[in-house]
Amino acid sequence: MRKRSIAVAAAGLLFGIAAGAAVPISLLGEPAVPEQAQRTIVITPTTRYINVTEGDVIRFVANGKVFAFNFDSSAARSFELNRVIPAGVLDHTVTVYVARNLETQP
Repeated sequence: MRKRSIAVAAAGLLFGIAAGAAVPISLLGEPAVPEQAQRTIVITPTTRYINVTEGDVIRFVANGKVFAFNFDSSAARSFELNRVIPAGVLDHTVTVYVARNLETQP
């Protein structure tokens, strides 16, 4: 029974990640001006994931390049950051986990 529970949990996790990949980029948020950012995240070669909250505007610094993104959508709880940043900025996959903004929920 325990093995089945682990298999079901793993399948759910993979489905969630795949669902994030299926969401059109336009529904994940939008590029922003770095000066609008509320905080900065530096992405290093060892960065594998980041955590943000729905509605955050984040300034990213990676490989000497700066870009910003407004996570103003609840369309996906996780997706690859590589999908929404300028091409060639990252040389590895970084997963974004988007938490619900409880202050804006009804």
